Amino acid sequence: MLVDSRKSTGVVGWGLVGLGRHADQYIAPAFAQAAESRLAAVFSADTVRAEAFAARHGVPRAYSALADMLDDPAISCVYVCSPNHRHYEHVVQAASANRHVLCEKPLATTVMKSRLLVTICAEGGVTLGVGFHLRHNPVHLRVRKLVAEGAIGTPLHLQVNYV
Repeated sequence: MLVDSRKSTGVVGWGLVGLGRHADQYIAPAFAQAAESRLAAVFSADTVRAEAFAARHGVPRAYSALADMLDDPAISCVYVCSPNHRHYEHVVQAASANRHVLCEKPLATTVMKSRLLVTICAEGGVTLGVGFHLRHNPVHLRVRKLVAEGAIGTPLHLQVNYV
């Protein structure tokens, strides 16, 4: 049975896994602006880091054990923003706890593990999403078109810096 944190508050409670720069600069501030979702808890194996992040972003709970965060009834969904090599294990744990999952790209480090995550979530009735939003970015679409048309030759290396 999936946990639905909206029953008591009308707001979806999220748990955030991975408290690096991306989570600090983009994810947590975005949740602060959201009307129907909120960060209810954060997880880091480093207790001090988890508590500092939670305090900085006004998140009510910080956990240093993922299983404890996943047991929190305020959590309906989990945003996996951990290092890429940890995505697979974190998605499996969240899905096993019947929490919906949004995972940053890549979903996993191999195609086989990615397919397995899709299967695990589907069989468990857990919604799985991947934060791959830049595929529709106008700059990316333009570069893709230029490459497809042969207008810029065969790219050997591409580096993008967002500021």
